[in-house]
Amino acid sequence: MVDRSKGLIDEILQIPECDIFICLFWKRFGTSLKIGDIGKTGTEHEFDDALKAWRAKGTPEIMMYFKEQAFIPTESDLDQYSKVLSLKKNFPVEGLYWKFQDEQDFESKIRLHLTQVVQKLAAMLN
Repeated sequence: MVDRSKGLIDEILQIPECDIFICLFWKRFGTSLKIGDIGKTGTEHEFDDALKAWRAKGTPEIMMYFKEQAFIPTESDLDQYSKVLSLKKNFPVEGLYWKFQDEQDFESKIRLHLTQVVQKLAAMLN
């Protein structure tokens, strides 16, 4: 039996065929999949698909951002936030990620990074 939501997302997003994969984290990691990738969240499944495609063919460009703003966690936040910290700590050695403090910081970083990626993709077309 297959998790229909995962299958539908895979079919619609087609992450291995994307040019850019952007992922943002702060204090939540996501909801676990019902069936299939037991223990994984949808976000983790999507990231794994993007990383697998990148390792095989060099795309998509993976852009990961972690918000570094303090918050007062609730009990339910603790489990989610520990998964975010674990991902950051165990991030693949080939990859880069960026930290941001607030929306303005994120906006300036992603604007710069997207411009660089679009320029790189445009150069590949010429």
